[in-house]
Amino acid sequence: MNTQTRTLRQLEDGSVRLALDELEAGLQELYGSHSPGLVIYGSYARDEATEESDLDLLLLYPYPVNASREIARVVPLLAELNLRYGLLVSVLPVSEHDYRERQSPFWRNVRQEGVAIHAG
Repeated sequence: MNTQTRTLRQLEDGSVRLALDELEAGLQELYGSHSPGLVIYGSYARDEATEESDLDLLLLYPYPVNASREIARVVPLLAELNLRYGLLVSVLPVSEHDYRERQSPFWRNVRQEGVAIHAG
């Protein structure tokens, strides 16, 4: 897995950092010890985000997931963050296995540019 851990310039923006911290706390509340990891990809991962950019996040689960079920589970949390911070957060739930093993150009790109996020 090529996912990096590094500092992103846009995460120094208080509202983005606060939204990520709240998201991580909300996921911890929903999932407990099985809370998914967060990997930013897209324009924020490339430090190319603008005011119009959405925040693309993988929700990385240690077990197989049904993406539509997990999206439905986190939608209330995402809606609250979107309203509170004026930030469109787009999530893609995926198992760690699928993240590592899928070989389409999309997944290779996400693994190359993805940045693991830790709250705080």
